[in-house]
Amino acid sequence: LPRNYRFCLFFLLLSVEFAMQNSSGLLSSASKNIKETLHMNDKEFGMFGTANGLGRVIGSSIYIIIVNNFNRKFVFAFFVLIKSLLLICFKLTSIGYLLVITRLFIGIAHMPPSIYIPVWIDQFGIKKYKTLFMTLVQVVMPTGKVVGYLLHMVFGETQWQMGFVFEGCYLFMVGVVVALTPAKYFASNAFVMKPEDIIIANN
Repeated sequence: LPRNYRFCLFFLLLSVEFAMQNSSGLLSSASKNIKETLHMNDKEFGMFGTANGLGRVIGSSIYIIIVNNFNRKFVFAFFVLIKSLLLICFKLTSIGYLLVITRLFIGIAHMPPSIYIPVWIDQFGIKKYKTLFMTLVQVVMPTGKVVGYLLHMVFGETQWQMGFVFEGCYLFMVGVVVALTPAKYFASNAFVMKPEDIIIANN
């Protein structure tokens, strides 16, 4: 498989991890505005984190079950698209408990793409850059949260929901692009042969 295409695909997948971290920064930055808008106290607001954490545990368990039973490209694209739509719910409703439940499902949808990115790097990454690729994944996590703070500043305190909408729209576009990407770039039976970086994928 062409190295240049794999490089581009890596940065596309990396941007997914980057974008998925925005909402954590947004929640922290806009906590005061969120509590005012949704009429929540500190304990109720804390349920956003609890629900998301529980969702991530469930999402990780689901991924372990389905990773070898379904097409990995469509699993990745499906959960990215689901998360994108759930994020937009922050603009569609001001009912606090519904958004807490939404955060639960956001946590579930977060984990399959997040887990798969290092797996993809190990399988399809350029050998001499794999360490760099893995390092960049760790770098974009806190960086994405910082951008979440910036999104709150850009959209303003009264429009804090737009940060979630922005994140959701970007993830939706990437999910569509991944869904249209040739399946051989995600094939579970792809393997590396000599010379280095020649990958054979049986569809």
